[in-house]
Amino acid sequence: MDRAKMHVLFASAEAVPFAKVGGLGDVVGVLPQVIQDLDPENLDVRLILPFHASVKTLNPPRQKIGDFEFTANTNIIRCELFVSQLGKLPVYLVDNDQINHNSPVYHGDWALDGLKYASFSLAILEAARYLDWHIDLLHANDWHTALSVYALRSIYKDDPFFAGTKAVLSVHNLPFNGYGSQSAMSALGFEPSEDEDLPDWARFTPLPLGISSADKVIAVSSGYAKEILTPEFGCGMDGYLRLHQDKVMGIINGIDTNSWDPANDTRIPHPYSMMDLAGKTETKAEFQQHAGFVVDADIPLLTTVSRIDRQKGIDLIFEGLAGLTSKPW
Repeated sequence: MDRAKMHVLFASAEAVPFAKVGGLGDVVGVLPQVIQDLDPENLDVRLILPFHASVKTLNPPRQKIGDFEFTANTNIIRCELFVSQLGKLPVYLVDNDQINHNSPVYHGDWALDGLKYASFSLAILEAARYLDWHIDLLHANDWHTALSVYALRSIYKDDPFFAGTKAVLSVHNLPFNGYGSQSAMSALGFEPSEDEDLPDWARFTPLPLGISSADKVIAVSSGYAKEILTPEFGCGMDGYLRLHQDKVMGIINGIDTNSWDPANDTRIPHPYSMMDLAGKTETKAEFQQHAGFVVDADIPLLTTVSRIDRQKGIDLIFEGLAGLTSKPW
């Protein structure tokens, strides 16, 4: 183990191409690789995911590292640990009985999801111990792995293996906070936070516990970092976040400029670039024909890629379209 390098472990419920439900998967599938490439001589970046049923179906190339177990409260959690590869990035896949119940990435049943992600959050830390790979920086994402940050500061606070480990929590979507996982958390030995700044309901809810315990909280844009400080978008956490806004920052989600570069994208019929837009016009014409639209380069094609959710501004789109009824589009 090269201790001259900084060890950074990303933890997430999803990451392309292994599992993707939303934007979280896009970000976590690319960001760790980009950070690793920034300074490969001084950074050792790795990613850890649950070995979801959908990942088993995908059946990525992997090797089994081994088995480990740990005790959570009175429960013995037996895990299998695999490693796959994403470019040069090692990707660990953790399996246990709580993860392997043939459910989707997000089941929607809080009893199942709570147990899956509470056990995974503990398994993240125990996997690092099993690998004898000390984490310098744990980068958790959303409520699914927020309990790993809380566990560092509670269950494992006196564990010498994790001495000096710092934790960052990226908040991609504050409304989804893991509420409903309380029975699973209790079963695995988690206890409510003693942080008196937290609202009562938040002292035993995964995402607020992670926010309270993290050294830094990163919102996915500078604008979102400001929004979550307000009652309108703070989801009951705005008072706490304002009180601790010194550790809240916003870093805008980027884009994967390799996968989505239209000059090299094999999924579109005619490549194009900023220097030569001819292929864009030809691609648009083919799409118009395929969709049964009028083929006309002068008619704008309006699209949005989003969840149908007011949070995403869908209501503004409909308001805007109402003003375009007399225009061709």
